[in-house]
Amino acid sequence: RTDPLLQCIIDNKFKRFKHLLRDRDINGLYPSEIWNDDVTPLIASVLCNNEEICSFLLKESVDVNKFSTNQQTPLHYAAFTPGVSLSLVKKILAAKANPNGHDGQMYTPLQFAADHNREDIVKALVKAGASPTRNYGRNIELDKKLDKMFYECSLRSENYKKNLDVMFQKISDQISSSTNSTFEKLTKSLLPLTGSDYSTLIGMTTYKLFAYLNDFAPQSVASCGLKQVPETIRLKAETEMEEAMKKKLQKLDDSLRNPAEQDAVDSLRQDTATLSTNKKKKKKKKKKINQDVSSQEVGIQERVETCEEKVENSIEESNSSVQPFIQLTNPRRWLKISIRWRSKLEKLASMDEKTLCKLPNLVLFINSEFLIANGSDGTQVFLGLRHDGAEVAIKRMNKLNYEILKNEEEFLRLPQLDNSSIVRYVDFAEDGDFGYLVLQLCEYTLEEYIQDHLPEDTTERTSVLKKLVKEVLCSLQVLHDQNTNVLHRDIKPQNVLIDITGNARLADFGISRRLKQGETTLKTRIAGTRCWKAKETINEKVNTRYKRSSDIQVTGMLVYYILSRGHHPFGDDVCCEYNIFNGKYSLEHLDDGLAKDLIEWMINDNPDERPDVNETLAHPFFWSDGRKVRYLKTLGNEKEAENCRNFQAELLMKLEGKKKSYPENTLGLLRFIRNLHEHYKEDAAKIDLINLFPDLFESMYKFAKERGWNSRKSILMEISST
Repeated sequence: RTDPLLQCIIDNKFKRFKHLLRDRDINGLYPSEIWNDDVTPLIASVLCNNEEICSFLLKESVDVNKFSTNQQTPLHYAAFTPGVSLSLVKKILAAKANPNGHDGQMYTPLQFAADHNREDIVKALVKAGASPTRNYGRNIELDKKLDKMFYECSLRSENYKKNLDVMFQKISDQISSSTNSTFEKLTKSLLPLTGSDYSTLIGMTTYKLFAYLNDFAPQSVASCGLKQVPETIRLKAETEMEEAMKKKLQKLDDSLRNPAEQDAVDSLRQDTATLSTNKKKKKKKKKKINQDVSSQEVGIQERVETCEEKVENSIEESNSSVQPFIQLTNPRRWLKISIRWRSKLEKLASMDEKTLCKLPNLVLFINSEFLIANGSDGTQVFLGLRHDGAEVAIKRMNKLNYEILKNEEEFLRLPQLDNSSIVRYVDFAEDGDFGYLVLQLCEYTLEEYIQDHLPEDTTERTSVLKKLVKEVLCSLQVLHDQNTNVLHRDIKPQNVLIDITGNARLADFGISRRLKQGETTLKTRIAGTRCWKAKETINEKVNTRYKRSSDIQVTGMLVYYILSRGHHPFGDDVCCEYNIFNGKYSLEHLDDGLAKDLIEWMINDNPDERPDVNETLAHPFFWSDGRKVRYLKTLGNEKEAENCRNFQAELLMKLEGKKKSYPENTLGLLRFIRNLHEHYKEDAAKIDLINLFPDLFESMYKFAKERGWNSRKSILMEISST
């Protein structure tokens, strides 16, 4: 649930926010259901574009570089959140925010801003020192987009415009001495800049150059593959170009639309010009020649008019293959979001309608080039576009065996599964042979992401892995909710997808089942994938008893897979299912004791002793440092806790001023921590217990667990709260 402190920011209740903040950590991470992340108050003010609260926090010396659980800094969120004002970004940068973000992020704020067409933020970040080369090369398509934005910014500068005018004035002198090969190289190098990916400004500049070149080397221009001048550029030229340039552009457009007819018109006009010149040279035979010239001009003019009339008629009446060169075609709508799949989607968006699979509201080409996944049941997943421009993944299955596909559609259309932790349902279609389930397009499977796309920095990588674990459990929480009652039954690394923001989403509900109200167990056939099955389902062929706890055990295996970066707790060889059935596991690739405690609880071979999903999310593995300290204080309130000494001399003297000294034992230490934070808060705030003593909390948690303290009501309330 969303923390009350964040809710005040969302609701713009400034006074209430300041009141709550007095007892809270100004740089703390607080949960948010809306953003599916744990964020700082500053990040929340950015997401809400709340400049009043943002300015207040900056005056209070908030940490402007503190990132969220999802590894996003305030600048990252500002770069890709619609509606965030430039003034707010400038305030954060003025407070010494790192314009490059941090090493653990896959992309920098600069890259996010470029990808979301925030040129204003790009300029502000660059001015503040953002490096365009940071993370450059990680994604080619994103690099191109950033390069293009820098180029467009340079085009808008006054110096560039002045230099461009000078270049146009001198171009005729330079071109007149050029060779045909030079023209061919020049036209081919300019051609890509006329594409739809580039702005109207770049396009108009490029077509200007082609208009000049067309006067000197029309054959090179005609043969380079240049298409007619787009309507957007012609309209812009009407208001922004001088008359001479507009005529050149019109001549270029005419020649591109109808190259053969235009050659004939040019030839006839040349004949007219020649006759006009000869007329001046023969004044002595003025009367006779004038009559001849006049009759010839009339004939030529008639030929010109006839030719032009034929051109117009051909434009209006022709249905031949040259039609695209005559009529303006609107580019297919495409909302560019994906980075990994952008080059393939670009090709798909520009394909001829005749080559595409005919489905309602969908652009789909059945070809291995656009195939992004294969399923064991004959399912194929293709890249696609919806009619509204949305990028989608289209899952196709033969109608003879597509009951699974319909089952998945049924589940994904449940209102409860419309959640940021679940891959989003988009549409469904079918033809004579296949069914097509249309889904949100994601970037990677969990397996791909863990293998190739984790941060190199150890601390950042650990944080990302913990975030992924929490997101997987949150997705299971959505399914297991009492109002949803869904058993997934096929949890594995390939069925967890990573979206464009780096968040994990659970997918593939083809064999999922829904419990009836009040039902806890489902009797069904064996389900799941080899090595990703619960113990109680391995040897059963029919009437397998499947519960929520069955999903929990398999998810526990997945949690270990994530944290160990690709290992299975029950082994990866042929003995894996044998080990699952016999409870033989190894957590050797993990050092974190709390992580091991959580996993062992989840993979317990007794279904009745496994936690439910809410208990897994409440486990101390996910606790913040502040909550860990609160837990230690709670332990210090237990009757067994005594006083302790030998901590820090100055503080010890304060605490021992009126009381007897603290014994040197664990119970005394707990009592000392409790008293320190209860009665000397200013001194306690100066000590970072968790980082100063990294093993303290884990040791104390195990100490309390072994003695049964964690089952006591006073402590259980602290443990169970999420």
